[in-house]
Amino acid sequence: MGKNSTGPEKTLGDAIASYLSKSGIVRQLGASSIQGIWSETVGEEIAGHTRVTSLRGGVLRIEVDSAPWLHDLRSFHQDELLDALRERLKGRTLKEITFRIGEFGEH
Repeated sequence: MGKNSTGPEKTLGDAIASYLSKSGIVRQLGASSIQGIWSETVGEEIAGHTRVTSLRGGVLRIEVDSAPWLHDLRSFHQDELLDALRERLKGRTLKEITFRIGEFGEH
């Protein structure tokens, strides 16, 4: 078997990796693993009011469940959290953390 009409022959692994990447599953799994690291780093109280939405281009995006928590995290904890996460995420570039209000959790 040579080349097919769509291009060079690919391995099954290449095809699966391509599908997972295009489907967004890899991004979702990445956010899930980052959520675990986030929760371990910030502790139970902050983790209960936040969730990771993405890590792209070195920017970690976090949703917060209320304006008071948003203000507290931005004003008093952003730099220390960034330093702690950089330490835990060695090998990954983390330039900044952004926070925004989101709707989630039990209300």
